[in-house]
This record gives sequence, structure tokens and C-alpha cells, in this order.
Amino acid sequence: MGLSKWEEDLLKNADAVMDKSPMEDLYAGVFFNQNRKKYWIDKATFGNCFMVFARDFTVAWGSDKRYWDWPSIKETSEVFIDVAELLMVCWLSVKSKFDTANLTAGMNYEVVFVMMIKENSRGWSAPVTFTLILPNGNKQQHEESLLKKPRSQWFEIQVGEFMVEPKNDGIIEFSLSKSKENWKTGLVVKGGAIPTKGKKVTLIVRNVNDLSRDVIKSDTASVKIPEIDLELAGGTLGGLVITVEGLVTKINESLERVHGFTFGDSLDEDRRSKWLDFKARLLKLLNIEETWTLILDNALENSFIAPTTYDIKDDFQLTFEYERSWEHNKELGLNDMDTSFVDVAYAS
Repeated sequence: MGLSKWEEDLLKNADAVMDKSPMEDLYAGVFFNQNRKKYWIDKATFGNCFMVFARDFTVAWGSDKRYWDWPSIKETSEVFIDVAELLMVCWLSVKSKFDTANLTAGMNYEVVFVMMIKENSRGWSAPVTFTLILPNGNKQQHEESLLKKPRSQWFEIQVGEFMVEPKNDGIIEFSLSKSKENWKTGLVVKGGAIPTKGKKVTLIVRNVNDLSRDVIKSDTASVKIPEIDLELAGGTLGGLVITVEGLVTKINESLERVHGFTFGDSLDEDRRSKWLDFKARLLKLLNIEETWTLILDNALENSFIAPTTYDIKDDFQLTFEYERSWEHNKELGLNDMDTSFVDVAYAS
């Protein structure tokens, strides 16, 4: 696939010198505008995707050092970005704009805030308001509590979703806000991602060749193998470039580290037996005695499982499904599910 004139110009004006082939650079992501934005092409949909980092946001009181700090963090091995760290405010307002003309016409997109709550944060008992205003003026808005979000690790919250219509592109506005007069501290905002709508990658593992497929698991992707009731929360294992076989082995090693499988007196015999049984079922997957399913669920859509065919659509064992919308999750009661037990059980 050749580059468009727009993509060629973007590579020429990138913040860093590119050292790969042009398409590899665009798949991996290109930083521009003094590391305030990142652009990449999604491998599954070939859609244009963007990350708008915090420095490109309008932050109320953001220039006042009493209220906000702007530390630099390492985003890649060579790129540092500034994040917005809340020291203390009563009136919280963080917002940005983006021109949908830069996105791929006809595709579905979502807007996702990437943020963190620090360990000693306070003032988050009331939910925060997330708002997306589309070019036609339609508004999507919901409230979400940050109180039970994991501390000191990045997580994502979907703001809204939309389709890019060729005759109706324009500026979108997205924000998080809270106007209650209690003091709030400890929020860190990395930015807002605008990927093609988050996906679930599902692979039916049928033979030894499937174990050799390459897997890109992002740091935020959850991993599920329903046949053995395995579900690892997003953030578990970190980001990986690995094979299917390597991923299963890595999961086993993580469980060995966390639970030991040399429990001694730390667990009663019944729980010990259950964990050993689970380990045996996990490793049995590598023998391919039965078909099993690997699912990568990722809000930011930057995880991938390699197809065995030239065209992804011809690999019938591999599917890329769009996630449910926030509203659909609310109807199903999924937004309020308590997954803390799973997070504790499998955290590495």
C-alpha cells in the first residue's frame, strides 16, 4: 500500500528521524507538533488514528504551578512527552479539539481519555463528567467515578464514539470536568486517543501452526481464554511482542511468580489443588488436544494477532470485532462490574 501525499508530508515533518520503512513507521506511530500529537495507521482497518497529548489540551489553571505540574515521561525508548499532573483544584476542566478531516472517512471512531490516579489522591468521591461534542453539535455525555480505578497505573475511559461522514467532518471537542467545590488532587492526564473504534481480536487456535502466530499485546489489553475461564485484566503482563505459545508460557510464568505453586502453608489444600489444576489446564492448551480461543480485548485498538493469509479477511480463524459502546455496556450493567478479585488474582 502506497503512502498518500498527506502521509508523506507527515513523515517529513515528524519530530524524530524515521529509521524504518515508511509503512512500518506509520504502523508504529509518528510523533509530531513537538511531541504533542501522535499519528498511526491501524493494521486491521488501515484507518488513521491519533493521540492528542496533554500539552495540546486547554487545562483550567494549567499554567499556575500551584495547581498543575507538567512532568516529562518516557513514551517510547526515544520520545518523552509532557503529562498534566493535578496538584490541587476545586474547578476541574481539561479539554481539547480535533479536526475529523484528518481521520478516515466512513470509519467508526471513539475518543478515549488516558489517565492515572496516584496513590495519595483525594477528592474523587463524586463522579467526573466526560463530554464529546460532534461537528453537527450533537453531545455525548456521561459521568464516571474514578474512586475505584487502579492507583498509579494508566487506564482508559471512553468519552464517546462517532462515524466520520465525508460531508459532515469538522471539529470535535472532548473534555473531562468537575465543578463541585471540593479539592481534588492526584490526577495525571496523558491525553486523548482517537483510534478506530476499539476492538476485540479473537483467534481460534486449532493446530501447532497457530501457536507460532505473532501477537502484539498492548499494555492495556486484557487477555481471555474462555475454555479455562482465564481473564487477565488490562495492565497485566504489560506490553508484549510475542507468539501465541509464548503468551501462554508468559501467563504460566506470571502465575508461578504470583502464586508460587509451591504454596507450603500459605494456602489451604483445597485452594492449592484448584490452582494446580488450573496450571495443568493452562499448559494443556499447548498440546492442541482441543480447539481453544484466545481473545485480546483492547480499548485503544493497538493489539494485533498475525493472520496466516495475505488478506486478513481470508483468515477465518481470526476475527476483529468492535466493542460495545459505553451506552450498551451501561444497559448490560458492565460499567459497574467489580473486577477487583480478578485483578488481584492475576496481577503480576
